[in-house]
Amino acid sequence: MSFFKQLTRFCLATAVLASCSLGVNAGSPTGTLAKYGENRSWSNDTGQFRIDGKMQSAEDNLVSIAKSDGRVIKVPLDKLSAKDQQFVNEFLAAEAKMNDPANPFAGGEQANPFAGGEPAAGMPANGAPGTASGIPQKQAVVGGVRPISASPTPGLWDVKPPYPLPELNLHDSIVPLNITNPFASKLVIGAGGRGPKIILNNYRESRRAEENQSQFVVYDASTEQMSSVIKYDLPWRLMAVSPNGSMMAAVRVVGFDKGSDLALFKIEDNELKPMYWFTAGGGDWDELRWASFLPGNRLVTISQKQFVTIWDLSNPVGPKALYRGSTGGPLTATMSPAGELMIFPAGKSIAVVDTTSAKLVGWLERDTEADGIALSPDGRTLAAFHPYTVTLYSMETGAELKQFAVSESTVGHGFRWVGKYLMVGNVMYDTERELAIWNYQGLSGCDLVYGDFYIAGYGEKEQSTLTIFELPHAGALAAAQNVDPTAVFAMRPGDGVKVVFNMSGAPQQVQQDAQTAVQAKIDELGWVRLDNAVTVMEVTVQQGKQDSQDYYVRQGYGPFFAPPGFGAPTGPKETVTFTPWKHSLVVKVGGKQIFSTGYTSSAPHNLQLKENESAQSAVNRIVKPNGKSFQTMKVPPHLLKPEYQGGMGSSRFSKAGLN
Repeated sequence: MSFFKQLTRFCLATAVLASCSLGVNAGSPTGTLAKYGENRSWSNDTGQFRIDGKMQSAEDNLVSIAKSDGRVIKVPLDKLSAKDQQFVNEFLAAEAKMNDPANPFAGGEQANPFAGGEPAAGMPANGAPGTASGIPQKQAVVGGVRPISASPTPGLWDVKPPYPLPELNLHDSIVPLNITNPFASKLVIGAGGRGPKIILNNYRESRRAEENQSQFVVYDASTEQMSSVIKYDLPWRLMAVSPNGSMMAAVRVVGFDKGSDLALFKIEDNELKPMYWFTAGGGDWDELRWASFLPGNRLVTISQKQFVTIWDLSNPVGPKALYRGSTGGPLTATMSPAGELMIFPAGKSIAVVDTTSAKLVGWLERDTEADGIALSPDGRTLAAFHPYTVTLYSMETGAELKQFAVSESTVGHGFRWVGKYLMVGNVMYDTERELAIWNYQGLSGCDLVYGDFYIAGYGEKEQSTLTIFELPHAGALAAAQNVDPTAVFAMRPGDGVKVVFNMSGAPQQVQQDAQTAVQAKIDELGWVRLDNAVTVMEVTVQQGKQDSQDYYVRQGYGPFFAPPGFGAPTGPKETVTFTPWKHSLVVKVGGKQIFSTGYTSSAPHNLQLKENESAQSAVNRIVKPNGKSFQTMKVPPHLLKPEYQGGMGSSRFSKAGLN
């Protein structure tokens, strides 16, 4: 399948939407005034210039117009034609009338944007908790599912910044919870609401039915109240908590941490109450991988085969599948805090879906595929990561705000905002100063970030512990306060580097290839080659120690690393000898290593022989030096000095707190 077809398939899957009322922004043509936001022709006061576009807002004698190319402009009202001024004034008059205190229908309280918590109509929540039979089953309604109809739209940006996560009033806490973590079980965590409500879930899935179990406990972080522990004899795993903290979804695990049956629970009076379960996945090899609540009492799920489905939970018969398509690759989505935006990587691009208007509303074209994306808690900034680089985008205009260097080649433990800071793996970055400020080790695998708080669960056999910490902590901020962000780098584009080659044992052609590749890499990084530079790049190609490996003939099909009894050898053993070639690129300052990369050409675990070829001949063909490999090695253009790698310092998390 071509890249464009994959991209189109992705967008067909992502224009999945849920409708609800999230309130009206002052000065914006929404709700009953939506007709003023339709596309129209605009001209200036002389009639010389003309554009097509939609009015986004009007206030203080200034009009914001979204042009057809996706860009937003602000024009003084008196610079528009008389016809356009009349149009805007009519809108302002209509809006003023809507807000007139004498109007009995004016004003009103804005609906809670953290939607998804209304109990589904007609769905009973009775039954004896503590057993699987306490959760009634409902049949999913899948007839008449509508296909997704959208296509990639380069330059499109009609995104309304989403509602921010509510401000939290929490403090650092260490809370013992009465939920056990037996051997071979797993602990997961979720949170939602203004408190928030934090749910800790332990489950175990086993071939022995009597060993299956799951436990849940709800902790209200604002009131510091804890629910009783609810237990089931089936392995239910927490998947999603609604943004307003009043519903939870959990999947029944049937193997490889996945399943097709999804249960819904109400979170009421700080207690977890089962509602019903239904089959939402596609069965074996197409189980659920991800779920999230949407506005308007809806739920979105993505299955193993990348099928995305929007479910209407208010249908009186049973959950109804409204839209279905394929993501074309992603198995998760990045959601806005209230769920009105879904954001996906789409090849090298990033797509934004507005779940209130049923449209693909944003398309960010990039030169590099993002390995991670994250939306800030205030909903105004989107961050995209690829090795050694973070790019920030405005959710208001779609414009690139900045791009800055980071030291990480992968996101490791995750890529996520912590308040106004950004955590790349273990390292916290100040995005305004473009500075790594602290390294947080010991991050729990059972954790999440909510606003500017890191929330983690630590399980033990008899009892679990919940920790809540605001990040970055005061010590990290103090350490970074007076640091000059430009003084932390040992290498930046424009800086000089001395190159030393250690390749005496390599063939002459390999040495020439390596020299050419290294110079191309230096040019790509924007560095300058200087023989008297303080920074030294050591390039090495050398042979290691001779080794041997056994190969067995195996016929037929099966996995390369076959388990016992599957795909066993069907022929004799052949022992081969080889001498590996090591390739390394190391950067040092003052004799201290600040970066290293490389690879070793060695005998593979498995061989596919050519006709009449021996195993020894095949290994001889494979194990050889390659000078051109230095061109493809990933090297960051910005390298930190040794004392600043990983931030201004480091701390370690544990159930006892931050050390």
